[in-house]
Amino acid sequence: MPARRPYPYDDPADRVIPSWTSSVGRAAARAIGGPWGRHARVGRQRFWTPTRVLFALAVLTLTLAWIKERPCALGEWDGSQYTHMCYSDTIPLVGLEGITDGAVPYFSMDPSLAPQDVGYSFGRVEYPVLSGFFMWFAHAVSAPVQSVIEVVTPDAMSWAGYFAVTCLLLALCYFAVVYFTARTAGRRVWDAALVAAAPIVVVHAFTNWDLFAMAFLAAAMFAWSRERPVLCGILLGLGTAAKLYPVLMLGALLVLALRSGKWRSFGGAVGGAVAGWAAVNVPVMIGAYAGWRVFLDLNAERTADQSTLWEIGERAVSSATQFEFENLIEADTLNTWVFIAMALCCVGIAVVALAAPQRPRVAQLVFLIVAAFLLTNKVWSAQYSIWLLPLIALALPRWRLIIGWQLAEAMVWICTMLWFHQRDIYYANQARPEGEEAVLSSGVDYQWIALFVLIRSGFVIAMAVLVIRDIWYPSQDRVRRVGQDDPSGGVFDGADDRFTLRLRSARRSSRATSDPVPHDDASAAAQPSPK
Repeated sequence: MPARRPYPYDDPADRVIPSWTSSVGRAAARAIGGPWGRHARVGRQRFWTPTRVLFALAVLTLTLAWIKERPCALGEWDGSQYTHMCYSDTIPLVGLEGITDGAVPYFSMDPSLAPQDVGYSFGRVEYPVLSGFFMWFAHAVSAPVQSVIEVVTPDAMSWAGYFAVTCLLLALCYFAVVYFTARTAGRRVWDAALVAAAPIVVVHAFTNWDLFAMAFLAAAMFAWSRERPVLCGILLGLGTAAKLYPVLMLGALLVLALRSGKWRSFGGAVGGAVAGWAAVNVPVMIGAYAGWRVFLDLNAERTADQSTLWEIGERAVSSATQFEFENLIEADTLNTWVFIAMALCCVGIAVVALAAPQRPRVAQLVFLIVAAFLLTNKVWSAQYSIWLLPLIALALPRWRLIIGWQLAEAMVWICTMLWFHQRDIYYANQARPEGEEAVLSSGVDYQWIALFVLIRSGFVIAMAVLVIRDIWYPSQDRVRRVGQDDPSGGVFDGADDRFTLRLRSARRSSRATSDPVPHDDASAAAQPSPK
């Protein structure tokens, strides 16, 4: 078997130094003594390597995330889960689905129940297989942790140990995301600080189990960058068995395989994805098909979520009251519209990728596809936004824009929590006995959610537009301007084109776009000597 060619971006001396190339990096460096010196030592002998610095930032981020979640981890859920913004799906669902009472996910559900009668029944899990067993495993090993917590905090809730274990496991997944993002970033390893010090992680690290699937996707992108397509596919299959979205990476690989002719590697990734997904799903399908289908049935029957553009549009034309709103579009019709919208976006992304003067980077296309999926989907649970974080760090490392987007995401969460709190008060007042004094309403109206959802969507669209601009004009791409083609590209890195679309505008942009700067000149241009 021929030896793999060495990865060309691993030399520490080739790393881009943010305090020389970025205004944000220079500003941050002033707090710790100023920019990196001209004669400073670069190499692996220093204790504070980039990976260790990134992990230190991740520890700080996770600490803040835990402080935010602590009221919900240890205290009563009497409405404070909304006013403290600490709500997490991981706490109520483990009880509602019977896991705290000994249910085995999927297998303990009564198979005679019709889909519309399933509700929150014993063993019913609304997530793909690996996420279901993630929560089961966390609960199974949490008893000793619960005992320790009860000694330290006698009035802690019964779920405190389980939630602590869940947070610890998700923290390990987050470290994996940071590590693999840094290793996939090539010479711009410090772009992973966008992930390690992200405000959105403080908000949503423990809101759901999404970091679990994100770790699989980050590892898959790293495996692809190291020209291991089968391993990449297996990781994508396992990630899809945790959350659906990792499979979208195959769409990016398909388009780039069409452009470069690298079909063998693409086939290996597809085969690995099928094998990885089947390895964990087929046993559950055989042993508990009714329980396995819950995830598919639920998603088919769901109407638009309050944080989607679909519901904003429906509410805009509806005269329904604030909390008695009924979706105007039936689930089947909405599913069709969502499919068409996503398909049109994918066609557009493919045309951009095939007509661009230079082959796009893998991370750019994966970001565009996932962003299109979120914008067109009928469900955008608040924590879904965290999916974009490692992708945008690799595709468009622009600190100000990415921080602005995350602040908008935080406002969506704050408004959603306060709206849920107001909704609970509304329904409690509706059910109060006659003559009992109503509870004063507190919270926000839906219009505030709509406002920040629109702002959030505007940021995502702006990031997508800038990514497309970098695809169309490669000389504007910060990743390529430092003398690398596609650090996440694997077999696509430096590959020749076999098929392209020749559009008139593409030919004009090709003439207007300068070739990428050679490595030596790029390094000199990107890393000027500090003054």
